[in-house]
Amino acid sequence: MAKDKDSTTRELAAYFISSEELSISDLRNFLSRSLPEYMIPTWFVRLEKLPLTPNGKTDKKALPDPRQTGLKPDTEHVSPRNELEQKLANIWQEILQVQHIGIYDNFFDLGGHSLKATRIVSKIHKDLGIEIRLRDMFTFPTIAGLSKIIRQKDSSTLMRIPPIPKAEYYALSHSQRRLWILDQMEGGFVAYNMPSAYRINGGLDIPAFQKAVHSLVMRHESLRTIFVVKEGEPKQYICENIGNVFKVITDGDESYARKEALTPFDL
Repeated sequence: MAKDKDSTTRELAAYFISSEELSISDLRNFLSRSLPEYMIPTWFVRLEKLPLTPNGKTDKKALPDPRQTGLKPDTEHVSPRNELEQKLANIWQEILQVQHIGIYDNFFDLGGHSLKATRIVSKIHKDLGIEIRLRDMFTFPTIAGLSKIIRQKDSSTLMRIPPIPKAEYYALSHSQRRLWILDQMEGGFVAYNMPSAYRINGGLDIPAFQKAVHSLVMRHESLRTIFVVKEGEPKQYICENIGNVFKVITDGDESYARKEALTPFDL
């Protein structure tokens, strides 16, 4: 089940009953045979019995906090032995939000997954100037193993793209200008439309979905940029107040979706 890690993050926790002593690695290996990586729980909590409500259902509110009662990595703790291992431990602690990480602790046993591995790869490149592959995190999932391959790699500089000064309007790129000219000449074409439709089974939390899409659009300026003409020249204008990013249609059908897919995009 999903458990709140903090005010913005939820992670999967598994509660189980077993007569055998099982490690995190045992449980992860078993689940990986039938589940994709992103569905494997971050936390595993062994219980003597599941708490029940008076109706005989699992009392989810009574389940213990997995951060306090979850299984711990089954390796002996060995502290970082040098500066590189300490820097890697600091990066892991920041991304995983776990303290006192040993150099032989498995990244995935500590609650890591592919998204966090991607963040660690980026952080290593940024902080250490070393570029590793995402695959390296899966092949060498311990600080000890990762530090060995890092020492074999040449340093590289993370090239940053400097932001341009804040302005009310921005010049168009060559590809944007081409698209704008085509729109002015032909108008109403749908060659650049990329429609898609999805059928969702089960309940959909529409307010939560709206909030997620709105947050995405507000995060990326390109999703709320339009073209306007100023003094005869096309310019980019970034909308600050976008309101509702989509509308909910309760009486639509497939013909409505097809009609929307063929509606020309208003630059």
